Amino acid sequence: MPTARTCYELGRSITQALSGRPERVAIMASGGLSHDPRGPRAGWIDSALDRWVLKQLESANGEALCHLFEFDSDTLRGGTGEIRSWIVVAGACSEARATIVDYIPAHHAVTGLGFAFFNLPA
Repeated sequence: MPTARTCYELGRSITQALSGRPERVAIMASGGLSHDPRGPRAGWIDSALDRWVLKQLESANGEALCHLFEFDSDTLRGGTGEIRSWIVVAGACSEARATIVDYIPAHHAVTGLGFAFFNLPA
């Protein structure tokens, strides 16, 4: 699995590759925040981690996200690894603050659901 730093730098590279293009471009992250769908922690959601990730996006502090996944953890080996897609977008929008629309620790869906967007100038 790629490191969080690699994901962040991928996002920055995408922005660099697309800069100067005349087309409008949307970049979307899809994937849950914290979750562990099976095993001994099945159904567990780390709301504190989820809220911290969203706070970093809201504060345009994507660099802080680069330190996730630097150590081995059952939590980070589970579905929580999907946060990597969010980190790619944070890298692509590194200068902008995200608007957090909602956060739902959806136990029925067994994942933390985050809804956010970056409104970048055209």
